[in-house]
Amino acid sequence: MLTAGPRFGAVDVTADVRIDTPVEVTNRDVIIVFGYQSDTQFYYASLSTDNKTYPHNGIFKVDNADRVRIDYQWNGRSRGANPSITDTNWHTVRVKHLPATGEIAVYVDGAANPRMTAVDKTFRSGRVGFGSFDNIGRLRSFQVTGTP
Repeated sequence: MLTAGPRFGAVDVTADVRIDTPVEVTNRDVIIVFGYQSDTQFYYASLSTDNKTYPHNGIFKVDNADRVRIDYQWNGRSRGANPSITDTNWHTVRVKHLPATGEIAVYVDGAANPRMTAVDKTFRSGRVGFGSFDNIGRLRSFQVTGTP
């Protein structure tokens, strides 16, 4: 988590990310965290090779309970947005959150259209961060712009 500076309302996070875990591992992921209030209240975007299991490659909300998948691309059973990171190369990821409307969009590699979208107004501001659940990932060129 970025702990210095303001908590952001509307925020645009852009970073170059990569997953160093070998591509043979099917549950590889990195996450961009935003709207972070505490260890039990935040949003995150999971960027993964796997788009067929619930906890991968989607937009999630953690609100004092187990995570809830909120992206529109999940079909409710077994398939989400196209895989976001399928290799060990660097990928540019952008996460845009507009709390006033609840709009969340995740873009990969400069695409004009978002890979994942959601609408949720639970967290109106918060900190941002980067991580992974079980893998080794890297981050560079982490840029955050927004409204404090």
